[in-house]
Amino acid sequence: MNASRYLIGIDIGTTSTKAVLFDQTGRTLARRAIAYPLCAPALGAAEQEPQKILAAVVETVQAVLAASAIARSDLLGLAFSSAMHSLLAVDAAGEPLTPSYTWADRRAQSQAIALQAAHPHLYARTGVPLHPMSPLVKLVWLRATQPQLWQRAARFVAIKEYVLYQLCGEWGVDWAIAAASGLLNLSTLDWDSEALQVAQITPAQLSTLVPTNQVLNLQTAWAEHWQVAADLPVLVGASDGVLSNLGLDVEPGAAIALSLGTSGAARATIRQPCVTTPVGLFCYPLRHDYWVLGGATNSGGLAWRWLRDHWLELPSDSGDAILDELAASAAPGADGLIFHPYLTGERAPLWNSAACGSFFGLRFEHGRAQMARAVLEGVLCNLALVIDATRQVTGNQGPLWATGGVWRSRLWRQTLADLCDIEVWVPTQREGACWGAAKLGFMTLAPGVVVADAGAQLTGDRHQPQADCTAIYHTLRQRYASLLTVFKPQYAGQNPDPPHESC
Repeated sequence: MNASRYLIGIDIGTTSTKAVLFDQTGRTLARRAIAYPLCAPALGAAEQEPQKILAAVVETVQAVLAASAIARSDLLGLAFSSAMHSLLAVDAAGEPLTPSYTWADRRAQSQAIALQAAHPHLYARTGVPLHPMSPLVKLVWLRATQPQLWQRAARFVAIKEYVLYQLCGEWGVDWAIAAASGLLNLSTLDWDSEALQVAQITPAQLSTLVPTNQVLNLQTAWAEHWQVAADLPVLVGASDGVLSNLGLDVEPGAAIALSLGTSGAARATIRQPCVTTPVGLFCYPLRHDYWVLGGATNSGGLAWRWLRDHWLELPSDSGDAILDELAASAAPGADGLIFHPYLTGERAPLWNSAACGSFFGLRFEHGRAQMARAVLEGVLCNLALVIDATRQVTGNQGPLWATGGVWRSRLWRQTLADLCDIEVWVPTQREGACWGAAKLGFMTLAPGVVVADAGAQLTGDRHQPQADCTAIYHTLRQRYASLLTVFKPQYAGQNPDPPHESC
């Protein structure tokens, strides 16, 4: 095959890095994922070792090359995706001075509250709510809590920038990752002067802003290590959310893309930035005419895993299937049991890191089946609030396109269709951000190649809402929202727990 037929998409995730070798049709030729720990050495912490993530990138690329039958000379390049909102400080030599603080790190809560009061209009300029997840807020926290380290830092970067610097020797940050930092002005796609003043940093302490299709070149040592072409093109790429939408060809008004793994998100594609709404959605660019608007939630499969591991103590290898069977055996509505899934605080729709989970309506006759059903329905009720807000802003009334590990369950997919009263489509292309990165790579490095489109990807299951269940869920959603209104004032007095176990 022609060299333009192969490209490796790499997604640096919160709990693992994945590399996938694709041809231009989106066919997976080889795949490797490597997990790493998310550490909580202090209350509210959620951090990682940058060196372990770099090692995971190196090993996954090596593994997919070794597992495939292609000639190394036929590899067109590498293309990157990563999770958003990470931050680490590096010295003048590019060596980390801090761990990588992830989106889940909530230690900057007091700084977030102070910034919300002092700079409420920053959200309209940057598209990022002032919340502990935001790198802008983390910078204010880092300066206040580690002043000596702050003085030693030469640069503040996200994890993908660190990896690309190690591989290519250049500091570059794409528009999508930069937008997620809370430091980018969405109108100019340049660093926002007020945000920089709030953080007390200069553009020289940040990476050079580059478009998402910017190409770097692999350093000789890594080319020799992987036995690939010298100066192999490396696409800077973007964030996982915008690349997932690109991979599915989510056009404006066509659909809302949903991802649901440990956490979740709803994303619509729009043609220009929109941050005039007060509902706290994000807005990030892929390019000047392609933006993603939506909301991210902490409350996804994490709640399902919590019930499996800590409450029902089911085996990890078969526990999800058992939970599915339990939930399916209970009636829709879980016999009146309602679960609010805020076990690690919440981003959209609450933007409250002190929010906590709860069961309401628990009775003697409720058992494991009703609890499983209530957790499933609670996660989806919360996601539905984000979907509703996204629809409100964009006017998008298209179907829901569901990707992510949780959607492997037919019960979850059908319940989503019933609860939202809208058709749910499941694409056959399940590699999400990796394929989006590779697709952007093909579009950039081999513009004459015809790349697979959404029509080829959306040939999986489709689920229509069932009228009898939809009526039940209409009442459930009203009760869920009504209870949430009552609970919200109580969250302020909660002390957030660490989101993950310590290393």
